[in-house]
This record gives sequence, structure tokens and C-alpha cells, in this order.
Amino acid sequence: MASRVAIFPGSFDPLTFGHMDIVKQSLPLFDKIVIGIGISSSKAPLLSAEERKAIIEQEFAEDPKVEVDFFNGLTVTFAKDVGAKWMIRGLRTEADFSYEMPMAETNRSLGPEIQTVFIPCSVAHMYISSSLVKEVFRHKGEISRFVPPSVLQSLTSKIV
Repeated sequence: MASRVAIFPGSFDPLTFGHMDIVKQSLPLFDKIVIGIGISSSKAPLLSAEERKAIIEQEFAEDPKVEVDFFNGLTVTFAKDVGAKWMIRGLRTEADFSYEMPMAETNRSLGPEIQTVFIPCSVAHMYISSSLVKEVFRHKGEISRFVPPSVLQSLTSKIV
């Protein structure tokens, strides 16, 4: 029987409880989830790709079904490279759906064998976004309710 492999692509800068919620909801559906950290030279990340990978690996260390890797380029190409047939996308609000649907259709045209799976975020995490967390952090706001302790520790060490 073929393994059910999915990717969960994103920047994860930083990893939030919302991201973790999507992965946890997806675990029963797949044999393996490869969290793909997208590398983009046009973005100035708060955490390095290596820091993000270490944090994600630490947070999912107890689950052998979760792997973490980097990718640069098309998400569909990354999915094919790791043997994934599914791409997980988290939805917080209807605005996310409006943004994600054209991307899903574009990905389908590039890789018809790869199906996008939308997972709605739990209500408790639906307003958390990495962008908002970064903004709050940059203005010295409290982010512990949005991110795991490993992220808070990594970010805090950058300002000490």
C-alpha cells in the first residue's frame, strides 16, 4: 500500500500555535507530513531557516510522522520531490480561503496529481498569524499566547 505523504508548506517565521494546530489536525489523515520551510531571498525573516527548522523539529520531536525540510522554488516541485500527493493549507477565515483557492488551482494545473487539502484552524487559534506575531514582537508586545516557548526563547535571545 502506498504511503500517504503530505506537505505543509510555509515560511513558519515564526512557528505559531495556529501552525501546530493544523499539523495536529492533519496527523490522523496522513502517514507522513513534511513541513516545508520555504526559502525566499526577497523576504527578511525574523528567524533564520535553520532556527525555524530546529524549533519545528523540537516541537514535533515526539511524532515520527513529522519531518522538516527546506525548499526553494515551486511548492508543487517540492511536493513531487518528497513524494507527496497532498498539500495541506490552513484556513483561519474566509479571507484565507479567497487567497488560497486561486493558489490551489494554480498548483493543480502545475501538478494535477497533487491535491490541496484545506484544514480549518481551531477557533482558539484562528486570528494568529506569523505576520501579526512579528509585528507585536517588534513593538515589544507579549507573544507567549501565540507561540510555543521554543519560539519565545529564540526570539528573546535575539534582543538580549
